[in-house]
Amino acid sequence: MNIFSSPIGRLAFLGRYILATVPLMVGGVIVGISNQDQNVMLMLLSLVLELFGLVYIIGFTMFPRLVSVGMSKWFTLLLFVPLVNLAFVLFLLFCPAGKFIKNDKVA
Repeated sequence: MNIFSSPIGRLAFLGRYILATVPLMVGGVIVGISNQDQNVMLMLLSLVLELFGLVYIIGFTMFPRLVSVGMSKWFTLLLFVPLVNLAFVLFLLFCPAGKFIKNDKVA
């Protein structure tokens, strides 16, 4: 079973998304500190934290929620479009599971 394809609910999505912002915020604070001192090691630590946060948001938060809603994983690219990303995250938060799954079976 692929960990990126297991569906998650709205509450799990919200919790994972909030959890994913922690390394992003810490990385941002470290960037602010390292720019004043020009410390390369702190900048590299910040880069690692930012990449970890991005991978966590995409792989462990967005992919499972998109599977749960029934949309393609390619919609994750909307995270890189300014202002659209906020609307898209809110859409995923409030959209019920299975909304876009095609049901071709006739009862």
